[in-house]
Amino acid sequence: MDPTVSLMGREGLDMSRIYRTKVVIASGLMALGASCAALVTASSASSATAPAPGVTATHISLGSLIDQSGMASASFAPYQYGARAYFDMVNAAGGVNGRQISIDHTIDVGDADLRPTNAQILVSQKVFAVVGYASGLTSSGLTYLATTATPIFGFNTGDGWQGPKNFFPAYGSALNYTTSTSDFAYVASQVLPKGVAPKIGIIALGFSTSDLECGMDPKTFGVLPSWAANLKKMGASVAYSNYVESITGGNNFSTDVTKMKARGVNFVVSCMDGTDNVALSTAMANGGLGTVKQFWEDGYNQTLLTQNSAVMKNVFVMIQHVPFEDTAVPGMALYVSTMNKTFANGDSGKAHTNDEAAMQGWMGANLFVQGLRAAGANPTQAAVAAAINKITADYGGPNGGVAAPTNWTIAHTKVTSPGCDLFVKSDGQPSPKFVPAFTNSVSKIWSCFPMTGISNTPVAAPKGTPGA
Repeated sequence: MDPTVSLMGREGLDMSRIYRTKVVIASGLMALGASCAALVTASSASSATAPAPGVTATHISLGSLIDQSGMASASFAPYQYGARAYFDMVNAAGGVNGRQISIDHTIDVGDADLRPTNAQILVSQKVFAVVGYASGLTSSGLTYLATTATPIFGFNTGDGWQGPKNFFPAYGSALNYTTSTSDFAYVASQVLPKGVAPKIGIIALGFSTSDLECGMDPKTFGVLPSWAANLKKMGASVAYSNYVESITGGNNFSTDVTKMKARGVNFVVSCMDGTDNVALSTAMANGGLGTVKQFWEDGYNQTLLTQNSAVMKNVFVMIQHVPFEDTAVPGMALYVSTMNKTFANGDSGKAHTNDEAAMQGWMGANLFVQGLRAAGANPTQAAVAAAINKITADYGGPNGGVAAPTNWTIAHTKVTSPGCDLFVKSDGQPSPKFVPAFTNSVSKIWSCFPMTGISNTPVAAPKGTPGA
């Protein structure tokens, strides 16, 4: 049985449009009658000049490890669509150095904890690179992939991405937890009445990335003392925290709401997924906290807003790229138009145009192509990785890009400073859409904070940041 797994899953993918696994067999004939010495010499020369894995004169073969099924598929499966749209655009323009690029080997990692095996299978398929690795649990697979030369592009869950020079997740390998307190205090200062001190309630899921994003102390399961101190310096305090909500969904937040109400919480921060965020917001509406403003780290999804507009009117969602709705920004206009061109109406890809995972697929494919072009006519995996690691300003796409720049000379271990995010909210219309929530004089729609010092006053965005 072929070890690759079908991409047919909960997304209902059209298999006629999915990249198929291909096996390219190269063979050559040696002239008969040559001496043994000549054969050895020829063999050595052939080995020395052997093409990189997945590379032929006309083709670059890639692989992917993506949660296509299971409880995390909604968050990660759309990655493939953004990557595919980007490669289709490049291929239509002639490819790179005459080579077409395609994702030929796909593995659905789903919920099974088989990622080291899956990663080994993918590398054994002689893929040139992985575009992308998008899964809820990645550490075991990444541990193996770090021992290879294979360039890896993907969705950074914080679970093993930091360090290796062949890992290139969207926005950098090192996640930014440093300016989170600045983000919290800044949004609170924008939405609460002037002079009202923020009394924050924090709720997160019981796994590492969610807890780290919301400042959990692993010793006490409460808020980190350093975070509490930073918030205090900015006039805010943590009145309630819960870092142990179930990652499998179905959470009941009525107890949280009762406790937050009793403690006078006037601003809620959630580091949960969009579905749990909606459940929390519904519980708040039913429990007398419906007017309390909320900061969500996940939930920028048009379908989610359309279906839950009543409980999202006081929600502010943090994102890391130009809003999908802002097609006045050339890089975003190119992304949207390419997605619409690549996927027909009714295709799963088109339905996921405004999806952050699809955007990360686009960003990963763009970064790979930048490295491939720089590697020249005879690319190697090492040359592609080395070229990317010289990029000081990766804006996430062509035409000026879609995000604040990532500096890949440091991004494997450090966050590019300042840390920049922006916030969107519902426009409150009968057919609601997301719109930028805040603007400021120094970086417009972006909210950028330095990686040193404690402040909720935005600084200028880095030069070239789209929309700034």
